[in-house]
Amino acid sequence: MGLFFLQFILGASLASAVMCWADRSDNPSWWNQRSACASCEHPLTYLDLIPVVSGCLLRARCRYCQAPYGWVYPLAEFGMGWFFVIEAGQPLVLATALTLLALSIEDYRTLSAHVLLVIPLIACSFIWPITVISWPLVAFNLALSMWLIIAKKTLGSGDGPILVLLAGQLSPLTWSLALLIACSSALICYALGQRRHIPFIPFLSLGWLVAICLIR
Repeated sequence: MGLFFLQFILGASLASAVMCWADRSDNPSWWNQRSACASCEHPLTYLDLIPVVSGCLLRARCRYCQAPYGWVYPLAEFGMGWFFVIEAGQPLVLATALTLLALSIEDYRTLSAHVLLVIPLIACSFIWPITVISWPLVAFNLALSMWLIIAKKTLGSGDGPILVLLAGQLSPLTWSLALLIACSSALICYALGQRRHIPFIPFLSLGWLVAICLIR
């Protein structure tokens, strides 16, 4: 029980850290600034930054100005904590989950992301594969990504490396399922939302998460 608790705390804390980075990634001096409320800019104390606990006690609102900052943060911390418990002993899967979480938030905020972060994950997926790699699927992903990005301009340049990462970690069947989930959920959000351009990395991340859970 104690080990599970430590794994949960580690996952929730790392999720909090990567989401903090994603929120500040467009600020070159992010690394030496204290966390502050995005609305009133009041500096946050450690009591405001306890993963999961602070978000629940404060009802996802700033302690000082009561401005809501969204339940996505405590929910993501809670989910990543449990994911670290479930996937303990799978460092590549855990690193992929944290990276996709950061890139999803970044893509949602700015419609851009530091996708070069997935290059080491792609390399590790080929060196220490999670499942049997389908090289035709990897080649198909590369060709499809280039075609959609360059010829059709219907896919962001950051989505291509994510597709290749998924091809390196999933079997053809689970990759197809992940892509189906990503496309279906993206279409639903596009139909229900008001944004003309929607970020696709969060939906690819959702598809990857479902597929990883299914193959366990």
